Amino acid sequence: MHWRYTDATAPVCVYLDTDDPALNEYRALDLPRDWTIHIGERASYNPVWHINNRHYEQFPNQPWYGHINDDMVPRRYHWDRELIETAGSNLIAYGDDLLQGRRMCTFPVIGGELVRRVGRFMFDGINIDTAWMLLGFKYGLLRYRPDIILEHLHWTNGKAPKDDTYGYVDEAIKHGGTVDALEAFVRFVLDPKTAGLIGQDTVDPRVTEAEGD
Repeated sequence: MHWRYTDATAPVCVYLDTDDPALNEYRALDLPRDWTIHIGERASYNPVWHINNRHYEQFPNQPWYGHINDDMVPRRYHWDRELIETAGSNLIAYGDDLLQGRRMCTFPVIGGELVRRVGRFMFDGINIDTAWMLLGFKYGLLRYRPDIILEHLHWTNGKAPKDDTYGYVDEAIKHGGTVDALEAFVRFVLDPKTAGLIGQDTVDPRVTEAEGD
């Protein structure tokens, strides 16, 4: 409903699991124009990580890439177009999720050329927002739009119940990665060759606040 209320028009791929108990209900929804449903087997760990990997493999030439969860509610008219424009081809744009604000690009829009130069949309064992936040901060690629509210209905801010999906004891299983995966990612971020991939000769470790209304 909020997608329609905010007059959002970006195409969306809705990824569902074959074992989802509400699968038939999702199929019966009157979805917005340019939304498509993709149904696949649930990965054994961190399904979102595998979904985003499959998405980039299937759509490698997009002008931009975005990531949203089913607990995000947009509160800004034309928010999608504004973030896409702010990200352009080579930057990372994100709004205020009313939980972490400028500290984390929770629902990022990433320029397609940047994703292709880096060579991947997801990084092994690292959550998508954490990975692009660290990479973007290191190389001055972040553009924060505090005027664009993408409300995160999360249990940590009291806007949703804490369910069984947060109950994993093994952090490696929960996040789909290990300490080794994190170390590998940090080495990638700090590697001088990465600056060449991104196309930047100098480092500007700032989160730029993009202009907005």
